[in-house]
Amino acid sequence: TTLAAEFYTRFIKNQGKKVFFLTGTDEHGLKIAEIAKEKGKNPKEFCDEISEKFKKTWKELLIEYDFFVRTTDEYHELAVKKFIEILKKKNQIYQKEYEGLYCVGCEKFLTEKELENGLCPAHRKAPQKVKEKNYFLKVKDKLSKIKSLIEKDKLKIFPEFAKKEALGLLKQRLDDLSISREKERVKWGIEFPGDKTQLVYVWFDALINYISAVGFATNKKKFERWWKKSFVIHFIGKDILKFHAIFWPAMLISAKIKIPNQLAVHGFFTVEGQKMSKSLGNVIRPKELIEKFG
Repeated sequence: TTLAAEFYTRFIKNQGKKVFFLTGTDEHGLKIAEIAKEKGKNPKEFCDEISEKFKKTWKELLIEYDFFVRTTDEYHELAVKKFIEILKKKNQIYQKEYEGLYCVGCEKFLTEKELENGLCPAHRKAPQKVKEKNYFLKVKDKLSKIKSLIEKDKLKIFPEFAKKEALGLLKQRLDDLSISREKERVKWGIEFPGDKTQLVYVWFDALINYISAVGFATNKKKFERWWKKSFVIHFIGKDILKFHAIFWPAMLISAKIKIPNQLAVHGFFTVEGQKMSKSLGNVIRPKELIEKFG
């Protein structure tokens, strides 16, 4: 997806137009904290190393981005807290007790339907049973509007398989989105504004990167230029379609902020039919390919 975004950026530049190419790393959540602990490091130290590896790889692949966002940076934390305060004022957040199946690898709740033989299909592990009192974003009342935006290509999702999948997801009985986790369970994240017992849910935090990086909380002029007045396209992997096609628009609609114009959805690299994944370890290292093929 980063290579695809790079090609698209060059295509736009070749037309003499201005473009802002954003990439980066989302760094909070239980998964990151657990891996850092395994390696005997604190989470921030671990994230510092990993984000540098990404920057180094993009340099080797001649990927010329305009900005590299890190969700542990201060401007991002300010943006997340500002976003939540806006939602609170607009009465879009409430608290309730919740019970569900949580995959740490995906950092998301899964339904029984999504499991294969009781396991997460992406990570081949059984999800944890979780019971918590969390904050929720009102999503259900936005679903018909999101459906209409996708059908009319106001939020254009391509290729066609991804558009069909997004509309299929909307036919399921989607619930409101849990946007916090209890600090007792998850210790690595942004503190939820007004409640020291909760941390902001990693996906809710991560999605806000798209606007935090263009000055949502820190630079009004930049935010006007690169979000409000620009054509916005997200390049994503197909496994994170639900978050980008449904939850991200719901978040923006709730806060009365413009939604992106397009989602370009990429399939997976596969090795012997299995998704290539850092978690599974069946990866091809870009450096080896660069050395061999340039």
